[in-house]
Amino acid sequence: MRARVGILGIIVLAVAVVLMPAAASAVIIPGVDYAAIGSIGNVYQGDVMTSTFMTSDLTAQGGPPSVPNGQITSTVYYNGTVFTYVLQVTPLQAGESRLSTGFLPALYNNSAGWDFAGAVLAGAPGTGSTAFTENLSSTNLGWTKLSTATALWDGISPDLVTFFIQSTVAPGLSTYNLSGTGLPNGSAAGFAPVAAAVSEPGSLLLVAFGVVGTVAMASRRRGFRANRAA
Repeated sequence: MRARVGILGIIVLAVAVVLMPAAASAVIIPGVDYAAIGSIGNVYQGDVMTSTFMTSDLTAQGGPPSVPNGQITSTVYYNGTVFTYVLQVTPLQAGESRLSTGFLPALYNNSAGWDFAGAVLAGAPGTGSTAFTENLSSTNLGWTKLSTATALWDGISPDLVTFFIQSTVAPGLSTYNLSGTGLPNGSAAGFAPVAAAVSEPGSLLLVAFGVVGTVAMASRRRGFRANRAA
């Protein structure tokens, strides 16, 4: 009996470890210049979409209503090998400082970045190569504006900056987020490399409990055989 409880305890602990969420630590990856990625092919199956970033409606909690804080046009190109997701982002108010994906992209050769020259036109200093810091975490990809680039995304036209993601994953639909310090987060739909299926924690839980059930049944059988032998 003690051995059975010990085995089940070890398995339950293993299940908890498997289901424990991983820390969303981010790593900085070099931003690639959109002008330097070469041929991206043609628009894939007419995949072009323009959406508006909208903040959450908090009126039921006594907060502000949903308002637009930016626009995004997502276009998918395909050159026969790689899909290039081009994201043209225009904040609608000063103070926005971060664009992020609502998904974890499977990048092709860590190829993601922005249009350096376009960032300069929008107010970035120098060549535009340091306009944003590109962070890849266990949950998403994000671009954070350089804090000293005060003229970038300051609410004065033109504010459009082109970002891109390259992946071998075919397009589906997901969300992108636009936010700033002290400003509410806005979300918008767009084309994204999310066509691949993702395993869900619920599936792991079912598998884990299946293992627990198998071990428990085996223990009961061994106990039954020992009683018969006695």
